[in-house]
Amino acid sequence: MKQAVMTSPGVIEFRNVPVPKPGPEEVLIRVRRIGVCGSDIHVRHGRHPFTSYPVVQGHEFSGVIEVVGKRVKGLRPGRKVTATPQIVCGRCAPCRRGDYHICDVFRVQGFQAPGCAQELFLVLADQIVPLPASFSFEQGALVTVPLETTHFPFDAYRAAYDYADREGERSMKIFVDLETN
Repeated sequence: MKQAVMTSPGVIEFRNVPVPKPGPEEVLIRVRRIGVCGSDIHVRHGRHPFTSYPVVQGHEFSGVIEVVGKRVKGLRPGRKVTATPQIVCGRCAPCRRGDYHICDVFRVQGFQAPGCAQELFLVLADQIVPLPASFSFEQGALVTVPLETTHFPFDAYRAAYDYADREGERSMKIFVDLETN
């Protein structure tokens, strides 16, 4: 499958990597839309304080469930979904209190952990957010559709960043489309 990797600030390479296989509690999602936001632009310019390179970006996305792990309940292939990008341990004192946002090992996909800038993306089932069938993929990637600026095909992932740089604050949200529909 195709994957976009930012190897250093401003340098995006496409790689062919094996299709991931879901573990017992994971879900494999066919990514349909990826939102490019201000944090992603900071990574492009080498100004995101918590990101090292190479990094697979992408933390705002939507897609369709392709495969579910054998212990996953309540989710089926074909379901339109998104997922929370935060990775927490669930065991540290803040997590036990329900303060997941200050988990001792808190990481965000696309910055400190691999993100969704690829055709298929593995996510833990408890991170999945099912979407109404009526939601567009744009709404699933980011509910604030009025902020949408433009779309780029996956092969033009670099061009999405060039566009954001060129348009500056006039560019509120850019979507990278892995499939049209």
